[in-house]
Amino acid sequence: MFGFLFVRWRKASKCKKLLQQLQSRLKLLKNKKYAISRHLRHDIALFMRINDHTRALLRTKQLFLVENSISIYDLLLQFSDFILLRFSSIRKQRELVDDDINEAVSSLVFASTSCGGELPELITH
Repeated sequence: MFGFLFVRWRKASKCKKLLQQLQSRLKLLKNKKYAISRHLRHDIALFMRINDHTRALLRTKQLFLVENSISIYDLLLQFSDFILLRFSSIRKQRELVDDDINEAVSSLVFASTSCGGELPELITH
């Protein structure tokens, strides 16, 4: 995706569409994780009421991982929003001179190595 962003500006519209698709997928995944989070919280409360602390602890660990995923998706959404808002200025400069833009792009590039399976829009074409 980012090869199109920085090398071939003829394909900038494709990159913009990929970023918008990424945002849509992130919102869907985030909503899914919220639903899972609600169920886990309910399970934890239930297990605590019936004094099954072992299962409550396991659900708590799962909840921690789900909440981390929600935070990651939220950050990726913010970074992609930031890039889309400054897309025209990035296109005009042809270089990333702003540290904020560098951080947003490098974070999405890093996420592509970690979340590539969940977020195919981040995989380089």
